Amino acid sequence: MNKPFFKRSEGTARYFLALFIATFAVFSGGNIANAGIVSIWANDGVNGWQLVSSGSGITVAPTYTTLNGAFTLSNTSAAVSDGPPLSEVNSAAFHVVHNGEKTSIDTLQLAIIGTGLTNPTQAPINVKSQVSGTNLNGVLVAMTFQSYVDPTNNSLPGSLSGGQGLQVPIPFPTIGGTGASQDTTINANLSSPYSVAHLYTLTMSGPGQIVSLGGDTTLTGTAVPEPSSIALMCFCATAFGGYRLRRRRQQQALAETIKA
Repeated sequence: MNKPFFKRSEGTARYFLALFIATFAVFSGGNIANAGIVSIWANDGVNGWQLVSSGSGITVAPTYTTLNGAFTLSNTSAAVSDGPPLSEVNSAAFHVVHNGEKTSIDTLQLAIIGTGLTNPTQAPINVKSQVSGTNLNGVLVAMTFQSYVDPTNNSLPGSLSGGQGLQVPIPFPTIGGTGASQDTTINANLSSPYSVAHLYTLTMSGPGQIVSLGGDTTLTGTAVPEPSSIALMCFCATAFGGYRLRRRRQQQALAETIKA
């Protein structure tokens, strides 16, 4: 005995829905965000760049004191995320403590580098970066922050290139103001993989600390459908077009049977 028409139609719809979901999963399986390698470096101005911590996707350094003893960092962390639809490097230090005497002035550089990024690569690419924090005790007397997008996938702080513009925030009483954020545009395609880095340069006078110092850089680009995505859309359009044509013919056949 044949199934009623609406039962056959419902079963056909379920079949195409399941087919669409399965096909979408196959074609989009490679578009899940990946994590690159991220590293934290410190330079006390005397002993050169020292690797503080490194890891896949995220890294954390509970406590670090520079070799000259002038600075102590606590709960310093960094993370990198590789899109789509965007890539991001985030860095933060809960405390940056200046251990100097009342009259001493020291400079600390911090570099956070995320490597292995693959998306976005198609220009134009918008780069949005910002820095913030609290200047406790007013010991931070000067600061700059810069983001770098390096198409050579550079991982060394002494070779940073591809700077997206220098940011000079207001240090009192919080690290912010008009010079603490910036939007730039990369108008040339990037080769993959590439690196994104932060460079903090801090000048601190007398004993005290900065609280919750953090920076963020986000890259977003114009979405371009991949060949697999185009093929998926064409397949789905064809499948659903065929389903609608079959359903129309079944409805016509049913109407003729009822008239007979």
